[in-house]
Amino acid sequence: MTSWGRRGHYFSTCYVTALLMFMFRFLGLTPDSSNGAMYAKSIMLLLSNFVNNIGLGPMVYVLIAKLPNFGIRGKMLCIA
Repeated sequence: MTSWGRRGHYFSTCYVTALLMFMFRFLGLTPDSSNGAMYAKSIMLLLSNFVNNIGLGPMVYVLIAKLPNFGIRGKMLCIA
């Protein structure tokens, strides 16, 4: 986190996730009988899960601990 920063990490994983979702949606337009598209969808889903696990998933807990003020921090962490 010290070399890259939270903001760069968060926005880059948001960008990659959005790009994967658009590509996944365009692959959804292909017919169901296409085996290549089915394999591509499964690989894209695994890649999206990997990006979420290294980026957005853990980053939410870091940001939620930093954003609220001291009075409601405990309640926000319980909700998160």
